[in-house]
Amino acid sequence: MKKAILALLSFSIFFVGCSQKEPKTIFEDKLVCTEQQKLDKKEPVKIRVHNDDLIVAKAYKEDMDSSLQFYEKQVDRNNELCKEVNK
Repeated sequence: MKKAILALLSFSIFFVGCSQKEPKTIFEDKLVCTEQQKLDKKEPVKIRVHNDDLIVAKAYKEDMDSSLQFYEKQVDRNNELCKEVNK
C-alpha cells in the first residue's frame, strides 16, 4: 500500500514538473472615445388637441424635453471625459 502511494506521488510530481506553464492573461480596461454630437432641435410643432387631452399632451411634451436634456448632458459628460483621457 505504501509503495503504491509513493509511486503515485512520484509520478504526479514527475508529470507536474514536465507540464508547460502558461503565463496568466491579464485584461486591462481601455476606454474607447468617440466624439458625440448633439442633434439640432426642430422648431416646435403646433398640434390641435382636445381639451380633455390637454393635460396628457403637456405631460408628454415635458417628458420628451426632460429626456432630451438628459441625453444632451450625457453627450457633454462623455465629450469632457474623452478630452481628459486624450490629454
